[in-house]
Amino acid sequence: MVEIAQNQEDKDCHSPVARYISLPTAPNSQVDESLVSDDCDNVMTLEQVHCFLDIAKESSILDSVHLKLKNSRLPSEMADHQSRGYLPIEVCLGILTRDIIKALIKETHSGVPVEEFKKLLNAAIESPRLLAILILMESISLLSVVEKAKIFDRHLPLIEAPNGVNSGLRTSISGDKVTHLLSNWTDNMLCVFDAHQNTVCVPFFNFELVEDKIPYFTLVSGTHLPWKSCGVMATGGSGIIRQVSIHPGHHNFKSEKSSEQEEHYFALKEIGTLCKDSYLQELRALRKTHATDAIKMHLIKLLLAFEHGTRKFLMFEWADGNLYDYWKGNAAPPEPTIEKCRWAAKQCLGLAAALGKIHGHDNLGDPSYSSDTPEKKDAEGDEKDWGRHGDIKPQNILWFKSYANEKDFLVISDLGLTRFHSQGSRSKVSPSGLEGHTAAYCPPEMVVSKHISQRYDIWSLGCVFLEFCTWWARGYQEGILRFESDRGDWVPGFIKNNNFFIVSKSEESYIPAQINPAVSQQIKDLLESHGDDRFAGPMLKLVKNKMLVVDKTKRAGIVEVHEELSEMVKKLEISKG
Repeated sequence: MVEIAQNQEDKDCHSPVARYISLPTAPNSQVDESLVSDDCDNVMTLEQVHCFLDIAKESSILDSVHLKLKNSRLPSEMADHQSRGYLPIEVCLGILTRDIIKALIKETHSGVPVEEFKKLLNAAIESPRLLAILILMESISLLSVVEKAKIFDRHLPLIEAPNGVNSGLRTSISGDKVTHLLSNWTDNMLCVFDAHQNTVCVPFFNFELVEDKIPYFTLVSGTHLPWKSCGVMATGGSGIIRQVSIHPGHHNFKSEKSSEQEEHYFALKEIGTLCKDSYLQELRALRKTHATDAIKMHLIKLLLAFEHGTRKFLMFEWADGNLYDYWKGNAAPPEPTIEKCRWAAKQCLGLAAALGKIHGHDNLGDPSYSSDTPEKKDAEGDEKDWGRHGDIKPQNILWFKSYANEKDFLVISDLGLTRFHSQGSRSKVSPSGLEGHTAAYCPPEMVVSKHISQRYDIWSLGCVFLEFCTWWARGYQEGILRFESDRGDWVPGFIKNNNFFIVSKSEESYIPAQINPAVSQQIKDLLESHGDDRFAGPMLKLVKNKMLVVDKTKRAGIVEVHEELSEMVKKLEISKG
C-alpha cells in the first residue's frame, strides 16, 4: 500500500517521499473456485505430505507442517531483541501450497459441512502468512474465527490499539478501524501472536520509484529484517555504515553494476536516534540531488530510506571502495595512454557535474548552459535552493570497479554535511556554524573569513584534483603519501598542519593565510615533469590558476571549472593517441 508522505516531519524537511504505510503482503493468491473440489476426500495422504516436505515422519499433517515452518526460519540480523528469526515469503508459499493446505484443513476441521470447508480453504489459500502464524502458534482452530472476521494477509500486521473505546487490534490498512479479533485473549497470547507475526510478516523492499519519489518504509520496532548478512564496516559522526545483503525473495533491486555476482550488497547507513535533524537534513539533500541517471550525474543515489521503530536508515548500493582506496590499490603510476587520459578526465568532469548539481546547476553539459544562465524557479515560484557539500575529499568519492558500461566509476557521496540555503543567503554562512568537516581539505576562509560560500567546495575539489595528478605522476607511495608528509612540514611563523594552506601565528599579519609552500612546490614540480601530459598538464593549470586560490572572490565557480574540464575532454576525444 503506497501513499505519498504527508506527515509533518516530511513537510518540515520538504522531502515528499513515497511512504509504504503497511508491510507488503504475499503475492496475490486469489482463489479460483473451479480448483476447489467438492470432493473433500480428494486430499494428500500423510505419507505424501512427508515426501513433499522432505521431513521425517510425524504423527499428523499439522505436526509435519509446523515442524517444516519452524525449521525453515532464518536468523534475523540487527534484531532489537532475541528473535525466532524470519520466514521468507517464498519459503512460506513453497510449504503452504494448495494441496498441503487442503490436506491440513481436512485433518484439522474434519466433519465440517462442505460449504464451511470451502470457506476455510478459500481463506487459508488467500492468506498463507496468517495461516502460518496460526500454525506456529499451535492455534489453527482459530482459522474459522479469522475467516468470520474477514481478516486476510493484506491486513497484516495487526497492531495493538491504545486502551480506550477503540481498544483492540488495528489492521495496518484500515486506518482507525479496529478489529476485535482476539480481543478476549490474554496478554501472553497476544505476545505469542505478535512474536510469530514478526517472524512471518517480513517486509519486501520495493526499490521502484513511485512518481519519481524515493521509496520510504515505516516499520514497527519488532519487524524482523530479511538480512542474509550484516556487518559494521565504518563508524563516524554521521552514523554507522553496514554492508548488508537482503534475502533475494524480499527485494526487487536491479543493479547497474557490471558484475556477474548474483548476490547484491547494500550500504546501510544508520543515523543515531538523537540525530533526527541530521537524518532529515541528509534525506533532504539526497532528495534534492537525486538522479535517476547515476551514470550522468556521478552522484551517490539513495535507493530507499526507512524507519525501524525509532531507528532511521538510508540505503545505497555497495561500492568497491573510495578514491583513496583506488589510489592505494593501484599504487604504481598508470601508463598515460590516451584511453587512460580520457578515463581520468571524464571522471573529473563527472565529479564537477555532480558538485554542480549540488550547487544548483542541474544542466551542466548542456551547450546552452553557462555561468550566465539565470537561476531557475521551482514549482511554487521560489528561488531555487543552492547547496554546498561541505566535505569533499577522496574518502567521500566512492569507486565502483564497474558500473553499467563504465569502468572505475567515481561518484560523490556522504551528503550528511550538505546544506541548502536560499539564493539570498549564499555567502552569509558563518564558518563557526559548520560541523564535521575535514580540516585538511577545508579552504582558508574557514579561519580568516566571517562567511563561506560554494567556493568552499571548489577549494576542496581542487585539493582532490591535485592529489589525483600526484598519483597519476608518482603513484601512491612516492606520490600521495610523500605529498601528505610534505604538507605537514613546519613553516616558521605559521601554524603547523597538513592543510593545503597555512595560517600565520600573528593576528597582525598582512597575509593571514597563504598556499602551503609544499603545495606550490608540488604543482611546480609536477608541471615541470608532466606539463606536457594530456591529462595532468591542463588539470594542474586549472587547479593552480582557478581552484586553489586563497582569495575566494577570485576562485572559480563550479560552472567555470566544468567548462574547462569539458574542453579538456573534447580535446582528448579527438586526439588520436
